[in-house]
Amino acid sequence: MLKQKVALLSLAALLVAGGATAAPITLTFDDVGMVHGTVVNTQYSGVTISAINTGGGPNLAVAFDSNLTGTRDDDLQFNSGWSTGNLAPDTRLGNLLIIQENPNGCQDGICDAPDDEGSRPAGSLIFEFDVPVTSFGLDLVDVESLAEEDGSITFFDGATSVTVDMTTFLSGLILGNNSANRVDPFDLGDLPGLSQITKVELTLHGSGGVDNVTFTPVPEPASAALLALGVLGLGARARSRRV
Repeated sequence: MLKQKVALLSLAALLVAGGATAAPITLTFDDVGMVHGTVVNTQYSGVTISAINTGGGPNLAVAFDSNLTGTRDDDLQFNSGWSTGNLAPDTRLGNLLIIQENPNGCQDGICDAPDDEGSRPAGSLIFEFDVPVTSFGLDLVDVESLAEEDGSITFFDGATSVTVDMTTFLSGLILGNNSANRVDPFDLGDLPGLSQITKVELTLHGSGGVDNVTFTPVPEPASAALLALGVLGLGARARSRRV
């Protein structure tokens, strides 16, 4: 019985120390009332989304409905299926997140003419987390080629940052107009010098959109402590049943 008690206490200590894991969260941009042209910023609890447009357009992150036809950019449209990429051609992505190219009608929070910034460079999409995260992944649509893409993704832990060139993490993917690719999530093992991720900045050198932004929050200490107490409680119940 003493050995079992020590084991339970050790497990509880590990959970409180950060051994507990949180479930990944995926932002699809198809919920929280988003429609084609919605300006995206604080709709999702726990993360603030923004954009910096370096191509001359507004600093706006906007939802683009890839299921529509007759939009201002058919390379972002699903049409009858994606032309290339590592996602199945019939994968419906719905709303994508883009750097908005024009300010038309955006004053009311829904842009009248959603279109991704096509200048080179285009700008950045920024994700700032209320609770630090330990991983980050996404889908990329309509990134055209390694030769034309000089973007990057930068991970921040406060003032400390690690930047990965886009040509590095796009290597091996099938790129091109109307392509759809899933990028394997980065975790802390890929980012030497960081103990957590508080912000991510994706810099696009040209047109493109993102979807299924996935990240794993660091468990809050209170949640880990409650889980640890639950483990100890289960141990106590098991002992009482044997008495």
